[in-house]
Parts: sequence; structure tokens; C-alpha cells
Amino acid sequence: QKTAINLFFRHIGYFVYPLFSSIIIASSFLEKSAFSIIKYNFLIMFAGIIVAYFVFFRKINHNTRRKKSGDLLKNTKIFFRSFLPIFIALVLALGLKIYFPLAILFGVITAIINDWPKYNKINIFKERIHKLFKEGIKYNLVLIILGVMIFKTVLENSGVISILAERLASFGLPLILVVIVLGFISGYVTGVHLAATGILLAIFVPLFPSGVQGPYVSLLFTSIILGYLVSPLHLCLALTAEYFSADLKKVYGLLFFPITAMIFAGIVQIIVFS
Repeated sequence: QKTAINLFFRHIGYFVYPLFSSIIIASSFLEKSAFSIIKYNFLIMFAGIIVAYFVFFRKINHNTRRKKSGDLLKNTKIFFRSFLPIFIALVLALGLKIYFPLAILFGVITAIINDWPKYNKINIFKERIHKLFKEGIKYNLVLIILGVMIFKTVLENSGVISILAERLASFGLPLILVVIVLGFISGYVTGVHLAATGILLAIFVPLFPSGVQGPYVSLLFTSIILGYLVSPLHLCLALTAEYFSADLKKVYGLLFFPITAMIFAGIVQIIVFS
């Protein structure tokens, strides 16, 4: 239960988090705002949360000791100070509509000067700048995004998308089923949601009906993330299961119900908007 709870609830926010890498690449790919994708993920996310709550917590004793008010206040201050750089970036980008890279820059500057020390300011500033460029920037992420966009351009210009579309249609399988199966398998096998999102969007977007493109993209995104969630290559799953000495079969058994509920919510959403 602890493994399932940790794994599910630490990732469920991805569905509505505008700075999540797969949502960023999907919005860039579709040339639409992040909210145009996120708005279709709310129903799916809530369906998963509701089912997960009843499945994960039904046998857990809720009588826990209250934290001291002093500890709560201290931890709250630490949380808001730590979250401040992200909050500033979100407010500037989404609220004030400032150019996204510029909003991120302001967030980075806030992170560097956040909790500014009283002593050794120059040395600590140098250490933070060094850490920013050594650990803070995910250079492989930049390469993945660049590779996905190149892959998208090649697919569009080669005509392979139309050929693939004809082949998929010739099998007579429902598009919804193909999206779910390929999305889940891609996330599960690779354990990398970002690359799977970019590649499958390039293949499937031309196949999605014009009126319900948003719900279909949401279902594809959901399938990929859920496959990634339970992938044995996903370090969050591997390390949590090892830490709690959990049986993966039982973990999968608990996760089956909220995952199924989320997929079902995605299908219902497509039917409603069709």
C-alpha cells in the first residue's frame, strides 16, 4: 500500500502541471497553450484520485498524532520559501502572460537568491551558479526535445504518416483502442514519457477527428504516463518497492483500479465531446 500510495500520488499532479516536460512538448508540438491540454486532464485526474483513495486507504488507521503547531508553522514557511521560484514562474507565464523563457529566468534568479545567507555571500553565490549549470540544467532533456521536433518534421515531410494512418485504418481497430494500447506500451517499455509523447503525437495527431482532438490527445497522454508509471524502468517504482520490500504483483493489483478508472474517464470524455 505504501508503495502504491507513494507512486500514484507523487505523479498524479503531472496531469495538470503546466511545467511538466511532456505537457510542454505536447503544447509546442500542437502549437497550443498548455491549458488547452490540461483542461481535458482534470476529469481523468479526479477519477484516478477518487478511486485511488478508496482502494489505497480503505484499511488504513487514520488516527495519527497531530504535529505540534510550531513544527507545522516552521514546515509551512520552508515549503513556501522552497516553492517560491516555481510559483513566480507560473504567475508570470500563466497569469501575466509573460514570455515563457523569460518567466523561467525570473524563477531561476529567485531560486539563486532565495534564502540568502548572512555570511560568505560571494562564495555561496558562486556555488549556486556552478550547481545551476552542472546539475540544474538537464542537457539530455534539451537533446530529447530537439530530437523529437526533428523526428516530427521528418515524418511530416516523408509522407509516412499518411501511409501509417492507412495501415492502422485497414486493421479495422477502433482508434481509441490503438491509442490506449500503443500509448501504454510505449510508456511501459521505454520508461521515458517525454520521447513517447513526442513520437506518438507525430503519428496520431493527423488521425484524430478535428472536433475532438483535445480529448484524444489527453487520452494518449494518459496512456503514456500510466505505462511509464508502472514501468520496471521507472526508478520511482523500483526504488520505492525496494525500500518498502513490496511485492510488485500486489502493487500492480492496487494500481489496476485507479489506472482503469482514468482510462475509462478518458474514453467517456471522447464520447461526450464527439
